[in-house]
Amino acid sequence: MVTEYMPQPFSFGKNDVRITVDNTEFPIQKPSSCMEQQLTFSSCKNTNTLRGMIIISNCAISSIYPLYCASLSDKQLFINNKLMDRLDPIDVCVCCNG
Repeated sequence: MVTEYMPQPFSFGKNDVRITVDNTEFPIQKPSSCMEQQLTFSSCKNTNTLRGMIIISNCAISSIYPLYCASLSDKQLFINNKLMDRLDPIDVCVCCNG
């Protein structure tokens, strides 16, 4: 049933999607330190946040990674959490922003 209702960008053939990666931001209280304010400010959310990465597999959360400063990009989160080590050479990465 999951495969039947899967949006087109997530359907690549017989095996379809094995994992979904969600990089998300969590609002935090504004730090008192100017440096920490700068590191945690998210221009996207227009507030101070921490960013985290969640892996969903088989319709359930399978991994939750540590939180980082909002200034870290999605690519940097992916690299820092060594997600490439968990993927197979035939896996395809699709980025859906928005």
